[in-house]
Amino acid sequence: MDNYGHLSIRPRRQRKYRLSKSRAIAQFCLGCAGDSAKEVTLCHSFDCPLWEWRTGGHVSNAGYKRRMATALKNHSDELAELAAMGVEIAHFQP
Repeated sequence: MDNYGHLSIRPRRQRKYRLSKSRAIAQFCLGCAGDSAKEVTLCHSFDCPLWEWRTGGHVSNAGYKRRMATALKNHSDELAELAAMGVEIAHFQP
């Protein structure tokens, strides 16, 4: 209570939680791609040092390979557009 007999309201503390490195990278990439998971998956900024980890796991990870196989199947039109722009589609092969 404060001096006037009222309950004082203290601001709540922000919960501090730690992100794993892979989750932090995935969050960064989502922010860079406009919060679109599809844009993260189809990211063609190959010179980015985080590109291999953009999905939250390394490109050698089984989860990455499943995600890319699904993307190749579901987003073939976007991949065709990237190929027309001169992007090396072999980078996306699982």
